[in-house]
Amino acid sequence: MNEQVRRTFAKVPVAPEKVALWFPLGSTIGYGGGENFGTSVVEGDYWGGVARRGDGNDDHIMTTNWGSFGSNAINDWACVATVQSTKLTDNDIMFGVQNSADDTIIRGRTGMGSPSGTLQMELRDADSDRLNVYPDKTVSDGEKYRWVFNKKGNTASDIEYWINGAEQPTSTHSEETFSNPTDFDNSVPIFCTNDTGSIERHFPGVVDNLILYHDSLTPTEIEQDYRQQPWSPFP
Repeated sequence: MNEQVRRTFAKVPVAPEKVALWFPLGSTIGYGGGENFGTSVVEGDYWGGVARRGDGNDDHIMTTNWGSFGSNAINDWACVATVQSTKLTDNDIMFGVQNSADDTIIRGRTGMGSPSGTLQMELRDADSDRLNVYPDKTVSDGEKYRWVFNKKGNTASDIEYWINGAEQPTSTHSEETFSNPTDFDNSVPIFCTNDTGSIERHFPGVVDNLILYHDSLTPTEIEQDYRQQPWSPFP
């Protein structure tokens, strides 16, 4: 079996001992399942040969409650995903949630002071303190990008973004003391956000092989993850 085919049918992510939640988002949604609301299956050189596409209007997947991942966001963690879009504008959200009981927010999104077409992780704790850093590179030209958010602490200098295996320059939108995130009390959708029960800000494009880790990733692990994607140029 050649390397391209082997990577297409890889069974587990890089650093499986660190995986908290995994959503292959092809024919199988992933962790805990989920209910599909309109996203379409697209074939190609994605993880497992297929991915999911949202139209940016109402399409989304509602997953089960991620619960304690919210309060654990005070620790080191990482999020990786393949994204592909030509339509990213301000306030498009890849996945996200805002608690109904307080202001805790975790959202992979555009906007928040960043240039149009960039994708960042929005963090806000129960005291409304924000830690928002974004990569300078855009990901909205229709190409596939392996996007990595890597959190190694609770200041702006601890936030890394990697795109297609390369660490990116970043800019800081807000740097407050991120110290009091709480457990999620709302289910988390992919391709949009659940803001205290309101499903909105839908993501226009493809999302594939979304993984959340309960620890930060090393540069070697990030490079291995990129090389494992079937569409990457590496043998």
